Amino acid sequence: ALLEGNHYFQNERFDLAKDHYQNAVSVNSKSPDFWISKYNLGLTYFKKGKFPKANREFSKLLADPMEISRQSLIRYHLIFGYYKAKSPSLCIKEFDQLELSNLNENQNYETRMIKAASLLQLKENRKAIAELISIFLSTGKIVPLEIAIRVIYREGSFEKVIELIDQHPE
Repeated sequence: ALLEGNHYFQNERFDLAKDHYQNAVSVNSKSPDFWISKYNLGLTYFKKGKFPKANREFSKLLADPMEISRQSLIRYHLIFGYYKAKSPSLCIKEFDQLELSNLNENQNYETRMIKAASLLQLKENRKAIAELISIFLSTGKIVPLEIAIRVIYREGSFEKVIELIDQHPE
């Protein structure tokens, strides 16, 4: 069932993939394929835009002991799911438990940007600005700095905007 689910998932036939993954997880929870099937079921819900269902599947996986790299991958998807479901508080909660060093560079960047966006949604602008500047400094990507400058500008802190632009003319 796992292999069939993977075939349908790769061909973007998510309803059929979901059916096969559900079958795979119902057969034997002691099977080595159980974790992968459960994880792929969450990804399938995610691809279908069913973020609450995806988050439930990912959360169930976190309930079982596992290696930290798997936990990080699941939390990465949970953060995305909570963001898409417009749950910024849950994004922050998961981010605080995430081991960023287990993510690749792109996942790390995306997750930190979601954290900053979630902080902005929660009206925690100072923390968001600090996170955005930290992202810029660690990655060299200009987008986080531009966002931080826009937020500061909207707050009316023109001196701070000028200071940031002077510090980072790029």
